Amino acid sequence: MSDILLESVRAVVLLGIVVFLWNAARNRFAQFREGWNYIVFGFVLLLFGSVLDISDNFESLNRFIIVGDTETEAILEKFVGFLGGFIFLAVGLFKWVPGVQGLSDLVDIRTARLEEEIEQREQAELARLESEEKVKQERNWLNDVVNSFKDGFALFDADDKLIIFNDQYQSAIDQQSDGLKIGMSFEDVARTRAIHFESNEKSEAYEEWVKTRVERHFNPTGPFELNFDNGQFFQIHEFRTKHGGIAILRIDITDQKKSEQKLLRSEKRFHRLIDTLNYGVLVHRKRVPLYANSTLANMYGYNSADEILALPSTKLLTHPDFEENTHDIRLGNTQQIADKETMGVKMNGAVFWEDRRSFVINWDGEDAICSIRSDISERKKVDSMKSEFISTVSHELRTPLTSIKGSLGLITDGILGAMPDTATSMIEIAYRNTDRLINLVNDILDMEKIESGSMEFEFKKLSLTELVADAVETNKGYADEHGVTFVLADRGPKITVEGDANRLVQVIANLLSNAAKFSPKGENVEISVTRQEQVARVSVSDHGPGIPEQYREQIFGRFTQVDSSDSREKGGTGLGLNISKSIIEKHEGAINFESNTDVGSTFFFTLPISE
Repeated sequence: MSDILLESVRAVVLLGIVVFLWNAARNRFAQFREGWNYIVFGFVLLLFGSVLDISDNFESLNRFIIVGDTETEAILEKFVGFLGGFIFLAVGLFKWVPGVQGLSDLVDIRTARLEEEIEQREQAELARLESEEKVKQERNWLNDVVNSFKDGFALFDADDKLIIFNDQYQSAIDQQSDGLKIGMSFEDVARTRAIHFESNEKSEAYEEWVKTRVERHFNPTGPFELNFDNGQFFQIHEFRTKHGGIAILRIDITDQKKSEQKLLRSEKRFHRLIDTLNYGVLVHRKRVPLYANSTLANMYGYNSADEILALPSTKLLTHPDFEENTHDIRLGNTQQIADKETMGVKMNGAVFWEDRRSFVINWDGEDAICSIRSDISERKKVDSMKSEFISTVSHELRTPLTSIKGSLGLITDGILGAMPDTATSMIEIAYRNTDRLINLVNDILDMEKIESGSMEFEFKKLSLTELVADAVETNKGYADEHGVTFVLADRGPKITVEGDANRLVQVIANLLSNAAKFSPKGENVEISVTRQEQVARVSVSDHGPGIPEQYREQIFGRFTQVDSSDSREKGGTGLGLNISKSIIEKHEGAINFESNTDVGSTFFFTLPISE
């Protein structure tokens, strides 16, 4: 019984193997493996042998399976079934094993590829995570940068979705921190702002404001301003990015606007103040009028300042003969001031004398020229009458004074014979006073010529060294009269200047006479001519009492004399230094002095050198 059971188990196992192999063949597992069919057929033969072996135990089954004698059954079982099966199995395994090795290699290759692919996927995943972390860091950095802006900033993508904004953009108007959300459209953002729109009829203006704002957003044309009912003012800048998005920069200009409003109020007060002045005020840039007060309009015969501002050029306010001399200052030089007397032209064509004081100011952020003007027609009439009177009187005085001086000189020389000492002394006093009067008249005439611009100058190239030497020699009489000596220092090389010889000698003579008058007897007066780069300097130094501090500022003024105990005794008109200053300035030079009390003074003038 046990043999039957074992044989049955064997047959079932072989059957299972055959079924497995059959299904494997159907699943194409061994389609490309040489020897596979031999193995399958070998197991089929073994199953066949096992079935014949089992049938030996059942006579009816044996007769059903085997037709013939027992020897035939044994041959089929032993040789065909078991022996043939093992033979086919051996042949199949012999052919299949190398294929199995190839399969192993293929498995190894595919395993290696799979491992490589897994590694690549792991690296890709790691790179993705690193990229996400980097993007996160960059976004945080970008947020930090954007939030560092003092102005509001927002960025919308090509789909008009809000992708980034800073706290300033959020909280400038809205106090809630959650008023804006990433992903909002600009229209939604605009609606959060529309409630702050300054309007007396918000319910009606709400939608219109949103519509207008959205249209401007999609068609940015430049900066514009928005004001809100909380008193805030913003300047909005919108521009498209290269990716089709729109960036918004919102600048808080509330303080600027308040300053502008304050400035506007100040300007209105300033204009009202300027309009009350008795002086005309004109501001212009490149001869185009920018501002004029009502006094100026009245001065020129216009009905209002607006009529002057409508003029194409300020040239229309100036007589053509004076136009070239009225713009000595230039834009950019804020320290230069020009004073001119010129002829103005009224609206009706009438001309009048006016005084102009011009200087550079800042007007609307740019340089402009401000001109303060006054009508001096009446003053010019008075000055003309005064000058005419002075000239007439001076000429009328000079002729008889010259005759008197000549007559007194003859009497002093003894033409009338010997005279009493008392009479001689009185005649000498009269002679000296006559000489002082003549000098005074000459100085007044020179001053009048300078003021009227009628003093004539004959400019030509001169040897300044020779001119000074001649002047010193000519004026030795001053030195002898006051008991001093003129000492001309080493003149050095020849120095050439361009000037009027007579007028320059007049200046030198004035300096020499002053030095002689205020020098103690027996002292020297040093004269020198030196060169300092492109300037020639003539100096006259004395050893007198010096000039007191309180008189130094007005020493070159008219009718100025040092008011000391003995100065009045020295004589002088008080006009000499003033006239000398005018003459030197006409030569484009300068005159000045250095003085030390109880030590002496040095007066000097400089002239440009002519090569």
